[in-house]
Amino acid sequence: MNLNTFEEGLLDSIQTERCKKLLWSVIQLAVDDACKAPYKTRPQDDTITAMRFLFGDLYESGLDNYLMWLDVDGKQFKRRMVEAMFSDRHDKFTDFKRRAFRANYNWYLRNEINTNN
Repeated sequence: MNLNTFEEGLLDSIQTERCKKLLWSVIQLAVDDACKAPYKTRPQDDTITAMRFLFGDLYESGLDNYLMWLDVDGKQFKRRMVEAMFSDRHDKFTDFKRRAFRANYNWYLRNEINTNN
């Protein structure tokens, strides 16, 4: 494929769509990591990193920056994600994943200050 034959606007559009897909993939990976079963009473290290990415303050959370580029409201996204994970049923997340997320999320809220070092 010869990209020189594309109009500049079309090429920009293709690059923009690819960048959006990449951002959504990173967010999806963080959500998947946040849904991993904790090891005994503590989440796995990649789960803690995912929780910091999803719910951390402005200095450590990348989610708000990613959602800004995707034109998605960060507060609403987080609220809806937590509501989905604490609901009785959800068609996208299994009971196992929701239960693991709840355990990890509650651990993160209790230990948030200790994970910032």
